[in-house]
Amino acid sequence: SQSLIKKLEKIERIEIDNEDVSKFNIRFQPSVTPGKVIFEAENLGKAYGDKQVFDHVNFFVQRGEKIALLGQNGQGKTTLAKILAGVTKDYTGSWTLGHNVNIGYFAQNQEEVLDPNKTVLQEAEDAATEETRPRVRDLLGSFLFQGDAVSKKTKVLSGGERNRLALCKLLLRPFNTLIMDEPTNHLDIQSKEIIKLALQNFEGTLIVISHDREFLQGLCDKIFEFRDGQMKEFLGNIDEYLDYRQKESIREVSIEKAKLSEKPEIKEKTEPVKTEPAKNTFISKEQKNLQNKLKKAEEKIADYEAEIAGLEEIFSKTNPTDEELKKYNQLKEELAEIMKEWEEIMGNLE
Repeated sequence: SQSLIKKLEKIERIEIDNEDVSKFNIRFQPSVTPGKVIFEAENLGKAYGDKQVFDHVNFFVQRGEKIALLGQNGQGKTTLAKILAGVTKDYTGSWTLGHNVNIGYFAQNQEEVLDPNKTVLQEAEDAATEETRPRVRDLLGSFLFQGDAVSKKTKVLSGGERNRLALCKLLLRPFNTLIMDEPTNHLDIQSKEIIKLALQNFEGTLIVISHDREFLQGLCDKIFEFRDGQMKEFLGNIDEYLDYRQKESIREVSIEKAKLSEKPEIKEKTEPVKTEPAKNTFISKEQKNLQNKLKKAEEKIADYEAEIAGLEEIFSKTNPTDEELKKYNQLKEELAEIMKEWEEIMGNLE
Protein backbone atom coordinates (compact mmCIF):
# COMPACT_ATOMS: atom_id res chain seq x y z
CA SER A 1 0.00 0.00 0.00
CA GLN A 2 1.07 3.57 -0.52
CA SER A 3 1.11 4.51 3.16
CA LEU A 4 3.69 1.76 3.61
CA ILE A 5 5.80 3.26 0.85
CA LYS A 6 5.52 6.65 2.55
CA LYS A 7 6.78 5.15 5.83
CA LEU A 8 9.72 3.49 4.06
CA GLU A 9 10.63 6.68 2.25
CA LYS A 10 10.60 8.63 5.51
CA ILE A 11 13.00 6.09 6.99
CA GLU A 12 15.40 6.34 4.02
CA ARG A 13 15.15 10.10 3.62
CA ILE A 14 17.75 10.45 6.37
CA GLU A 15 20.27 9.84 3.58
CA ILE A 16 18.62 11.70 0.68
CA ASP A 17 16.32 14.66 1.12
CA ASN A 18 14.88 17.38 -1.10
CA GLU A 19 17.71 19.74 -0.27
CA ASP A 20 20.35 17.29 -1.53
CA VAL A 21 18.43 16.54 -4.71
CA SER A 22 17.88 20.21 -5.56
CA LYS A 23 21.66 20.64 -5.85
CA PHE A 24 21.59 18.56 -9.04
CA ASN A 25 19.49 21.35 -10.64
CA ILE A 26 18.05 18.90 -13.17
CA ARG A 27 15.37 20.37 -15.41
CA PHE A 28 13.51 19.40 -18.55
CA GLN A 29 14.77 21.07 -21.70
CA PRO A 30 12.79 24.12 -22.86
CA SER A 31 10.67 23.60 -25.96
CA VAL A 32 8.48 25.72 -28.23
CA THR A 33 5.30 27.15 -26.70
CA PRO A 34 2.30 25.14 -27.92
CA GLY A 35 -1.25 26.34 -28.50
CA LYS A 36 -3.61 26.85 -25.58
CA VAL A 37 -5.38 23.49 -26.08
CA ILE A 38 -3.05 20.46 -26.00
CA PHE A 39 -5.55 17.62 -26.45
CA GLU A 40 -9.26 17.55 -27.22
CA ALA A 41 -11.27 14.32 -27.30
CA GLU A 42 -14.82 13.70 -28.46
CA ASN A 43 -16.73 10.46 -27.79
CA LEU A 44 -13.46 8.58 -27.39
CA GLY A 45 -13.87 4.86 -26.74
CA LYS A 46 -11.83 1.68 -26.58
CA ALA A 47 -12.87 -1.97 -26.46
CA TYR A 48 -10.99 -5.26 -26.23
CA GLY A 49 -13.24 -7.65 -28.11
CA ASP A 50 -16.67 -7.57 -26.44
CA LYS A 51 -15.36 -5.75 -23.36
CA GLN A 52 -15.87 -2.00 -23.57
CA VAL A 53 -13.11 -0.49 -21.43
CA PHE A 54 -14.34 3.11 -21.72
CA ASP A 55 -16.71 4.95 -24.01
CA HIS A 56 -18.16 8.41 -24.76
CA VAL A 57 -15.14 10.11 -23.20
CA ASN A 58 -14.98 13.88 -23.76
CA PHE A 59 -12.28 16.19 -22.44
CA PHE A 60 -9.74 18.83 -23.31
CA VAL A 61 -6.35 19.47 -21.78
CA GLN A 62 -5.04 23.01 -21.63
CA ARG A 63 -1.43 24.16 -21.83
CA GLY A 64 0.39 23.91 -18.49
CA GLU A 65 -2.08 21.57 -16.77
CA LYS A 66 -0.76 18.72 -14.65
CA ILE A 67 -3.28 15.89 -14.62
CA ALA A 68 -3.23 12.50 -12.89
CA LEU A 69 -5.07 9.53 -14.45
CA LEU A 70 -6.50 7.47 -11.58
CA GLY A 71 -9.17 4.85 -11.06
CA GLN A 72 -9.97 1.16 -11.15
CA ASN A 73 -7.61 -1.33 -12.77
CA GLY A 74 -8.55 -2.24 -16.32
CA GLN A 75 -10.55 0.93 -16.96
CA GLY A 76 -8.26 2.41 -19.59
CA LYS A 77 -5.67 4.63 -17.92
CA THR A 78 -2.73 3.11 -19.79
CA THR A 79 -4.87 2.75 -22.92
CA LEU A 80 -5.70 6.47 -22.96
CA ALA A 81 -2.03 7.34 -22.39
CA LYS A 82 -1.08 5.16 -25.37
CA ILE A 83 -3.79 6.73 -27.55
CA LEU A 84 -2.63 10.27 -26.76
CA ALA A 85 1.02 9.28 -27.22
CA GLY A 86 0.16 7.93 -30.69
CA VAL A 87 1.00 4.32 -29.81
CA THR A 88 -2.54 2.89 -29.93
CA LYS A 89 -4.36 3.64 -33.18
CA ASP A 90 -7.42 1.42 -32.75
CA TYR A 91 -10.23 3.30 -30.96
CA THR A 92 -13.63 4.85 -31.58
CA GLY A 93 -14.48 8.54 -31.51
CA SER A 94 -11.88 11.20 -32.23
CA TRP A 95 -9.24 13.35 -30.63
CA THR A 96 -7.09 16.21 -31.88
CA LEU A 97 -3.57 17.30 -31.05
CA GLY A 98 -2.96 20.99 -30.47
CA HIS A 99 -0.62 23.30 -32.39
CA ASN A 100 3.14 22.82 -31.81
CA VAL A 101 2.63 20.04 -29.25
CA ASN A 102 5.85 18.05 -28.74
CA ILE A 103 5.19 14.87 -26.72
CA GLY A 104 7.60 12.93 -24.54
CA TYR A 105 6.21 9.50 -23.59
CA PHE A 106 7.31 7.32 -20.67
CA ALA A 107 5.97 3.79 -21.22
CA GLN A 108 5.27 1.43 -18.33
CA ASN A 109 7.21 -1.45 -19.91
CA GLN A 110 10.57 -0.03 -20.87
CA GLU A 111 11.93 -3.35 -22.17
CA GLU A 112 9.59 -2.85 -25.12
CA VAL A 113 11.10 0.56 -25.87
CA LEU A 114 14.84 0.24 -25.23
CA ASP A 115 17.18 -1.34 -27.79
CA PRO A 116 18.50 -4.51 -26.04
CA ASN A 117 21.82 -4.36 -27.90
CA LYS A 118 22.69 -0.78 -27.00
CA THR A 119 24.55 0.27 -23.88
CA VAL A 120 23.18 2.73 -21.32
CA LEU A 121 25.51 5.41 -22.68
CA GLN A 122 24.53 4.74 -26.31
CA GLU A 123 20.80 4.98 -25.50
CA ALA A 124 21.32 8.28 -23.70
CA GLU A 125 23.58 9.75 -26.38
CA ASP A 126 21.13 8.77 -29.12
CA ALA A 127 18.38 10.62 -27.25
CA ALA A 128 20.49 13.74 -26.69
CA THR A 129 20.48 16.87 -28.83
CA GLU A 130 23.63 18.71 -29.82
CA GLU A 131 22.97 21.06 -26.92
CA THR A 132 22.47 18.37 -24.26
CA ARG A 133 25.10 15.88 -25.42
CA PRO A 134 27.83 17.33 -23.14
CA ARG A 135 25.55 16.72 -20.13
CA VAL A 136 24.83 13.05 -20.83
CA ARG A 137 27.38 11.50 -18.43
CA ASP A 138 26.56 13.95 -15.62
CA LEU A 139 22.86 13.26 -15.98
CA LEU A 140 23.42 9.49 -16.01
CA GLY A 141 25.52 9.90 -12.87
CA SER A 142 22.69 11.75 -11.14
CA PHE A 143 20.50 8.73 -11.83
CA LEU A 144 23.13 6.40 -10.33
CA PHE A 145 24.74 5.24 -13.61
CA GLN A 146 28.38 5.73 -12.72
CA GLY A 147 31.65 4.21 -13.88
CA ASP A 148 31.25 0.92 -15.72
CA ALA A 149 27.46 1.02 -15.27
CA VAL A 150 27.15 3.18 -18.42
CA SER A 151 28.63 0.32 -20.48
CA LYS A 152 25.94 -2.21 -19.50
CA LYS A 153 23.65 -3.42 -22.28
CA THR A 154 20.03 -2.41 -21.71
CA LYS A 155 18.91 -6.07 -21.97
CA VAL A 156 20.61 -6.86 -18.63
CA LEU A 157 19.19 -3.87 -16.74
CA SER A 158 16.79 -4.30 -13.85
CA GLY A 159 13.34 -2.72 -13.93
CA GLY A 160 14.55 0.21 -11.85
CA GLU A 161 17.60 0.76 -14.04
CA ARG A 162 15.47 0.73 -17.21
CA ASN A 163 13.15 3.33 -15.73
CA ARG A 164 16.04 5.54 -14.63
CA LEU A 165 17.50 5.39 -18.13
CA ALA A 166 14.12 6.25 -19.68
CA LEU A 167 13.80 9.28 -17.41
CA CYS A 168 17.31 10.40 -18.40
CA LYS A 169 16.31 10.21 -22.05
CA LEU A 170 13.24 12.39 -21.47
CA LEU A 171 15.42 15.00 -19.78
CA LEU A 172 17.79 15.15 -22.76
CA ARG A 173 15.24 16.31 -25.36
CA PRO A 174 12.95 19.35 -25.51
CA PHE A 175 9.29 18.48 -24.86
CA ASN A 176 6.37 20.70 -23.96
CA THR A 177 4.03 17.81 -23.09
CA LEU A 178 4.84 14.71 -21.06
CA ILE A 179 2.76 11.53 -20.82
CA MET A 180 4.11 9.25 -18.10
CA ASP A 181 2.83 5.80 -17.16
CA GLU A 182 4.03 4.75 -13.68
CA PRO A 183 7.35 6.64 -13.85
CA THR A 184 8.28 5.83 -10.22
CA ASN A 185 7.96 2.03 -10.47
CA HIS A 186 11.10 0.33 -9.06
CA LEU A 187 12.75 3.74 -8.53
CA ASP A 188 15.19 4.45 -5.72
CA ILE A 189 14.40 7.41 -3.46
CA GLN A 190 16.96 9.75 -5.02
CA SER A 191 15.75 9.21 -8.58
CA LYS A 192 12.12 9.65 -7.50
CA GLU A 193 12.93 12.96 -5.79
CA ILE A 194 14.93 14.18 -8.80
CA ILE A 195 12.14 13.49 -11.27
CA LYS A 196 9.44 14.96 -9.01
CA LEU A 197 11.39 18.18 -8.56
CA ALA A 198 12.03 18.38 -12.32
CA LEU A 199 8.32 17.87 -13.00
CA GLN A 200 7.34 20.54 -10.46
CA ASN A 201 9.62 22.96 -12.31
CA PHE A 202 8.38 21.79 -15.71
CA GLU A 203 6.42 24.59 -17.39
CA GLY A 204 4.75 22.32 -19.91
CA THR A 205 1.77 19.96 -19.69
CA LEU A 206 1.86 16.71 -17.74
CA ILE A 207 -0.41 13.65 -17.87
CA VAL A 208 0.74 11.01 -15.39
CA ILE A 209 -0.42 7.60 -14.17
CA SER A 210 0.86 6.67 -10.73
CA HIS A 211 -0.07 4.62 -7.66
CA ASP A 212 2.32 6.69 -5.54
CA ARG A 213 0.33 9.16 -3.44
CA GLU A 214 3.37 11.04 -2.15
CA PHE A 215 4.78 11.45 -5.65
CA LEU A 216 1.54 13.08 -6.83
CA GLN A 217 1.27 15.39 -3.80
CA GLY A 218 2.14 18.92 -4.84
CA LEU A 219 2.43 17.81 -8.47
CA CYS A 220 -1.09 17.44 -9.93
CA ASP A 221 -4.16 19.58 -9.28
CA LYS A 222 -6.62 17.84 -11.60
CA ILE A 223 -7.64 14.21 -11.89
CA PHE A 224 -9.22 12.21 -14.69
CA GLU A 225 -10.95 9.33 -12.90
CA PHE A 226 -11.62 6.06 -14.73
CA ARG A 227 -14.53 4.25 -13.15
CA ASP A 228 -17.10 1.71 -14.40
CA GLY A 229 -16.35 2.28 -18.08
CA GLN A 230 -16.48 6.07 -17.87
CA MET A 231 -14.00 8.89 -17.34
CA LYS A 232 -14.87 11.88 -15.18
CA GLU A 233 -12.94 15.02 -14.34
CA PHE A 234 -12.17 15.80 -10.69
CA LEU A 235 -10.94 19.32 -9.88
CA GLY A 236 -8.64 18.92 -6.91
CA ASN A 237 -5.38 17.36 -5.74
CA ILE A 238 -4.65 13.76 -4.78
CA ASP A 239 -5.44 14.22 -1.09
CA GLU A 240 -8.79 15.85 -1.85
CA TYR A 241 -9.62 13.08 -4.30
CA LEU A 242 -8.83 10.27 -1.82
CA ASP A 243 -10.84 12.07 0.88
CA TYR A 244 -13.75 12.24 -1.57
CA ARG A 245 -13.43 8.52 -2.29
CA GLN A 246 -12.82 7.79 1.42
CA LYS A 247 -9.67 5.82 0.63
CA GLU A 248 -6.23 5.83 2.23
CA SER A 249 -4.27 4.95 -0.91
CA ILE A 250 -4.52 5.05 -4.70
CA ARG A 251 -4.11 1.26 -4.74
CA GLU A 252 -7.36 0.89 -2.76
CA VAL A 253 -9.14 2.79 -5.54
CA SER A 254 -7.42 0.70 -8.22
CA ILE A 255 -8.48 -2.70 -6.89
CA GLU A 256 -12.18 -1.82 -6.59
CA LYS A 257 -14.25 -4.05 -8.86
CA ALA A 258 -15.61 -2.26 -11.91
CA LYS A 259 -19.19 -2.60 -13.10
CA LEU A 260 -18.82 -3.06 -16.84
CA SER A 261 -21.42 -3.70 -19.47
CA GLU A 262 -20.78 -5.88 -22.49
CA LYS A 263 -20.01 -4.01 -25.67
CA PRO A 264 -23.06 -3.94 -27.97
CA GLU A 265 -22.32 -5.74 -31.24
CA ILE A 266 -23.76 -2.84 -33.24
CA LYS A 267 -20.63 -0.84 -32.37
CA GLU A 268 -18.30 -3.35 -33.95
CA LYS A 269 -16.83 -2.10 -37.20
CA THR A 270 -16.46 -5.63 -38.58
CA GLU A 271 -18.13 -7.88 -41.14
CA PRO A 272 -21.88 -8.53 -40.59
CA VAL A 273 -22.57 -11.08 -37.85
CA LYS A 274 -24.20 -13.49 -40.31
CA THR A 275 -20.83 -14.18 -41.96
CA GLU A 276 -18.30 -16.64 -40.52
CA PRO A 277 -20.42 -17.87 -37.60
CA ALA A 278 -17.90 -20.55 -36.67
CA LYS A 279 -15.13 -17.97 -36.32
CA ASN A 280 -17.29 -15.75 -34.13
CA THR A 281 -18.08 -18.73 -31.88
CA PHE A 282 -14.37 -19.55 -31.56
CA ILE A 283 -13.50 -15.97 -30.65
CA SER A 284 -16.19 -16.01 -27.98
CA LYS A 285 -14.70 -19.16 -26.39
CA GLU A 286 -11.20 -17.73 -26.57
CA GLN A 287 -12.35 -14.54 -24.89
CA LYS A 288 -14.04 -16.56 -22.15
CA ASN A 289 -10.74 -18.35 -21.50
CA LEU A 290 -8.89 -15.04 -21.38
CA GLN A 291 -11.53 -13.63 -19.03
CA ASN A 292 -10.85 -16.54 -16.66
CA LYS A 293 -7.13 -15.81 -16.80
CA LEU A 294 -7.90 -12.16 -16.16
CA LYS A 295 -9.94 -13.06 -13.09
CA LYS A 296 -7.12 -15.23 -11.70
CA ALA A 297 -4.60 -12.41 -12.24
CA GLU A 298 -6.88 -9.99 -10.39
CA GLU A 299 -7.20 -12.46 -7.51
CA LYS A 300 -3.40 -12.68 -7.30
CA ILE A 301 -3.19 -8.88 -7.24
CA ALA A 302 -5.66 -8.82 -4.33
CA ASP A 303 -3.57 -11.43 -2.46
CA TYR A 304 -0.42 -9.33 -2.83
CA GLU A 305 -2.31 -6.27 -1.63
CA ALA A 306 -3.44 -8.16 1.46
CA GLU A 307 0.11 -9.28 2.24
CA ILE A 308 1.43 -5.74 1.83
CA ALA A 309 -1.34 -4.53 4.16
CA GLY A 310 -0.10 -7.04 6.75
CA LEU A 311 3.39 -5.60 6.53
CA GLU A 312 1.96 -2.12 6.88
CA GLU A 313 0.32 -3.16 10.15
CA ILE A 314 3.69 -4.35 11.45
CA PHE A 315 5.53 -1.22 10.28
CA SER A 316 2.97 1.07 11.90
CA LYS A 317 4.16 -0.26 15.28
CA THR A 318 7.88 -0.70 14.71
CA ASN A 319 10.57 0.14 12.15
CA PRO A 320 11.03 -2.58 9.50
CA THR A 321 13.94 -5.01 9.77
CA ASP A 322 16.22 -5.66 6.79
CA GLU A 323 14.42 -8.95 6.21
CA GLU A 324 11.01 -7.25 6.22
CA LEU A 325 12.24 -4.57 3.81
CA LYS A 326 13.60 -7.28 1.54
CA LYS A 327 10.26 -9.09 1.64
CA TYR A 328 8.39 -5.86 0.88
CA ASN A 329 10.59 -5.09 -2.14
CA GLN A 330 10.11 -8.65 -3.40
CA LEU A 331 6.33 -8.33 -3.04
CA LYS A 332 6.41 -5.07 -4.95
CA GLU A 333 8.40 -6.63 -7.81
CA GLU A 334 6.12 -9.67 -7.98
CA LEU A 335 3.05 -7.43 -7.94
CA ALA A 336 4.49 -5.46 -10.87
CA GLU A 337 4.99 -8.73 -12.77
CA ILE A 338 1.38 -9.77 -12.15
CA MET A 339 0.20 -6.33 -13.27
CA LYS A 340 2.24 -6.78 -16.46
CA GLU A 341 0.70 -10.23 -17.00
CA TRP A 342 -2.75 -8.69 -16.47
CA GLU A 343 -2.03 -6.02 -19.09
CA GLU A 344 -0.86 -8.65 -21.60
CA ILE A 345 -4.11 -10.57 -21.12
CA MET A 346 -6.06 -7.38 -21.74
CA GLY A 347 -4.05 -6.85 -24.92
CA ASN A 348 -4.83 -10.37 -26.12
CA LEU A 349 -8.53 -9.69 -25.67
CA GLU A 350 -8.26 -7.11 -28.46
